[in-house]
Amino acid sequence: MLMSMASAFLSSAAPLALVAGLMGEGPERDAVMRLGAQSFAVSLRAATDFRYEEIATGEGGLAYLGATLGAPSVLGRPGCEAKAARVEIGEAAAGRGQVSLRATLSGIEIAPACLKPQEMVALATLGPEALKLDRVEATLTYEVGPSLGRISAELEASYGRVGLELLADRLHVVQWTPPRPDPVLIPAPEPEPVEPPATGADRPSVKIPRAPAEDPEWSFDAEFRSPETRLEGRLLRAELRANLSPGLARTLSGMAGGPAGIEGAARQGLESQLTQGGELSPAGRSLVDSAARELSRVAAQGGGLVVSLAPAAPPSLSALADLTDPQAAVEALRPVFAAAPPRLAALVDPAEFETALSAPESLPAARRLALARALIAGEGVPHAPEAARRLLAPLAEGGDAEAALALAGLSLAQGDASAAYAQALRAGAGGLAGARALLDRAEARLDLAEILRLQGEAPEAAGDALAEQAQAGDLDAVGRLARAAAEGLGRPRDYAEALTWAGVASAAGDYGAASLREGLRRRFGADEQAEAWSVLSAKAEAEALKLWMGGLGASLRSSVAAP
Repeated sequence: MLMSMASAFLSSAAPLALVAGLMGEGPERDAVMRLGAQSFAVSLRAATDFRYEEIATGEGGLAYLGATLGAPSVLGRPGCEAKAARVEIGEAAAGRGQVSLRATLSGIEIAPACLKPQEMVALATLGPEALKLDRVEATLTYEVGPSLGRISAELEASYGRVGLELLADRLHVVQWTPPRPDPVLIPAPEPEPVEPPATGADRPSVKIPRAPAEDPEWSFDAEFRSPETRLEGRLLRAELRANLSPGLARTLSGMAGGPAGIEGAARQGLESQLTQGGELSPAGRSLVDSAARELSRVAAQGGGLVVSLAPAAPPSLSALADLTDPQAAVEALRPVFAAAPPRLAALVDPAEFETALSAPESLPAARRLALARALIAGEGVPHAPEAARRLLAPLAEGGDAEAALALAGLSLAQGDASAAYAQALRAGAGGLAGARALLDRAEARLDLAEILRLQGEAPEAAGDALAEQAQAGDLDAVGRLARAAAEGLGRPRDYAEALTWAGVASAAGDYGAASLREGLRRRFGADEQAEAWSVLSAKAEAEALKLWMGGLGASLRSSVAAP
């Protein structure tokens, strides 16, 4: 249900309306937020049954009062629904390339029809309040640049607390229409004769049969499927955390015959599910051993339990939804039980961190880069971007393209577009594809004069084989040089160089080069950029003509001359 709500929310006007409402002021604020609430409700009804009694808006966001959420029909659970006294959506955070929204549900009751009989038996151990939850929080964070999405949820009840976090990239919403089932042939009913009213005593009664269908023996009954929305992307990481109350841990332990009984039951149950008469794979063995060990530990000592998914190759969300074989699911997701999140194992040794800051040369460059990235992300060490900058700057100055790319992203996040652009030029010259997006994002905050100044200060490409081929009269190399200079991949982005070589290539009939020149003109040749563009284009035209008259034109002409 959480995925249905998230995909319906993203596909509606609700996120934009909610963010606009929370950031706005004045009497129109509530109207905009109500529009978002109603848009969300309409979109959600395409995926499931959603009802509410009232919408309330306030400073913190909006709320649905007396909400009911039915299970999607594909689950095949008729009568399954969850009721919440209040569903709040708010706490929008917009900026630095991301939007974050939070939903909080309180006073939740889940219908027994949502559970299978065996699940009801297991849940009976929790007592009569098993299907009531005090509070559920779900957060959806979407980073605009890399399309990175985080979905997290926290569930709190009298018997413990459960948390879920999912991290995916290339996250987006798609509309999808489930396939229609094959038409079912049903015998058509016999047509009933119709007797018209008599118009006079001298006119006999005539029985007129109903007009026959194309095939009077059969009719068609096909179910109509309305379009649905769903999240698509690649799963990078998922984590399920649980902290059960001591009373529940003791109850479960007693029912299973103590920690040893729980370990044996977990091992036997998982092995039978995964093998089905075959052999356990290494991933399956790791799951069985870790589950048996950690479940028995919780039964004996209490404490937390974490199930982590860390796939070797990020699978698509749609592929995961289609997984039905347990062994294949384990191979794709690599689940492991542990006492603590695996990120704790990545904690940086404080002594190593101190060495990195006081004597960075004593550590390999790759390790300094890894520590800097950890400082930027706040994973394994507290978030400290300035300390990361101290580690990255010497590496970037020494020609490390990865360090330059990290430094560019850090500078852009801190609002320094000029510094970000200078480092992204270095990263692009080093051939890193991620530099192109950073260059474009930084250019959106800079005027053309500043862009050209920074491009002029970028280090020149060393051992420039492509430029040598172009100067020797290779027409293909001339066009490739123009595009490489415009994109900034494999060499520093340089619009003057791009325009110069595009002028030469277009003169020789390269239509792609002519299109490149026109694209740059449309982008920079109007309004407040016009003066800087005029100077740039005039300089590039003069340089192109100089190259052409200086022998390049003759070389190009002779290369295509008939023998």
